[in-house]
Amino acid sequence: MQQAGYKTCAAENGKLMILGYSLQLMNDHGFDEYAMWTGVEGGNETLSQERYWNPYIHTTNGSKTYEGQFGEDIFTDFIIDFMKKNKDEPMLIYYPMCLPHGPLTTTPSEPKVSGKMEKHKAMVRYTDEILGKLVTAIDNLGIRDNTIIFGQQITELRKYNRTP
Repeated sequence: MQQAGYKTCAAENGKLMILGYSLQLMNDHGFDEYAMWTGVEGGNETLSQERYWNPYIHTTNGSKTYEGQFGEDIFTDFIIDFMKKNKDEPMLIYYPMCLPHGPLTTTPSEPKVSGKMEKHKAMVRYTDEILGKLVTAIDNLGIRDNTIIFGQQITELRKYNRTP
């Protein structure tokens, strides 16, 4: 994509770790800018292993634990900033959102929810909020006519003996 003139960005929550972890992973796979959760797959057991609350995230500018913050919010803001910087250029954004993948948790919009299914439902609703925020940013930047959004969701319905 870079050779074709695209600016590339990844907000990655553990999906590319199957390729083998390294701090250069995103550069090696052609991303100009990135934010990635390294977690357990990255061998960072002494740091935050959480992908949602207080995540340890490696970005183009370094690594840190984002205390008191929600991982998907960090990725969403990162993507919006990338779009703002590159709105006049062709771009590719790879964002394999982790929601509502486990571990089940509360969300910033529903911090007091409890129980497995209620947490799962809250995570699905928060997925919708994040997607709405991204689409609004695309609209506000005036790039919607040249934007394709492709979505795919990982679900864990098999744990609840349900199928889509």
